[in-house]
Amino acid sequence: MSAKIQVILGPDCGQTFLIPANGCLNIGRSHTTDTKLSDLAVSRLHCRIEFDGQQAVLFNISTKGTRVNDKPTDQKQLHHGDIIRIGDTEIRFALTSLSDAETLSQDSKSIAPPTLKTTDPS
Repeated sequence: MSAKIQVILGPDCGQTFLIPANGCLNIGRSHTTDTKLSDLAVSRLHCRIEFDGQQAVLFNISTKGTRVNDKPTDQKQLHHGDIIRIGDTEIRFALTSLSDAETLSQDSKSIAPPTLKTTDPS
């Protein structure tokens, strides 16, 4: 099992970040975070998600607060589909299969779109 977050509202909408199993993802604006968000209402280090490969727990770090499913929280176990709000940004948490995570990782490394082979009709 793997996990990811996707920004669904805010200036970084559409960005997706993988959460490593047995690791953590630091979320914020700082260049030292994993996300490097551009929302000025987000703290430099706003929150952290720790994921053991089965369960994910969010920890609020910012004095600005973090909300999960519209409820303020300092620490919360995350479930598939939970919505995290920090500043003016909303993020969806998702559990994914390993094959989905590998596809996402490969897609993010793509430099150019694939080329299509055509046959000459003559």
